[in-house]
Amino acid sequence: MEGPQFISVHPKQDSLRFLAPAAKYNLRKCVISCINVPFINVADARVFPDSGKVIIYRNAVIDTLKNANILANTVTKYHTIRNVTANIFGRFNYLANGEYQYLDENKNLI
Repeated sequence: MEGPQFISVHPKQDSLRFLAPAAKYNLRKCVISCINVPFINVADARVFPDSGKVIIYRNAVIDTLKNANILANTVTKYHTIRNVTANIFGRFNYLANGEYQYLDENKNLI
């Protein structure tokens, strides 16, 4: 994918990057509101913000993503986690929880 990229230069974020076709900057509050963000690759997962909106605060703190989806991993794409609440800390560091459906040994959807 091509387009405008946001790339973090924060030393603890390992050059975290994502595409954002548009953004609003509030220089007084030091807030960047990115819109239409399709996904953010973090570690071996792809995080899809629910509304496509990602808010970045002072010191590169990313607002908690709510009702997002996660696809893991980005190669095999075996696992989809829905209704995710995620905190992204860096390119290889995030904490999230959500709902995961799977088939049990009797092929029942759990």
